[in-house]
Amino acid sequence: MELNSIYTEIITEHNASPTNKHHIENPTATLKGVNPSCGDEIT
Repeated sequence: MELNSIYTEIITEHNASPTNKHHIENPTATLKGVNPSCGDEIT
């Protein structure tokens, strides 16, 4: 298996089932932003 396809598989698996992504109750700070290169909104 090529290294490139391994990375693609890992990224695809993580995207389908991300770890450590959850709502944080009572955060001490919040931020919002936009990636100007692609327009993605970041929260």
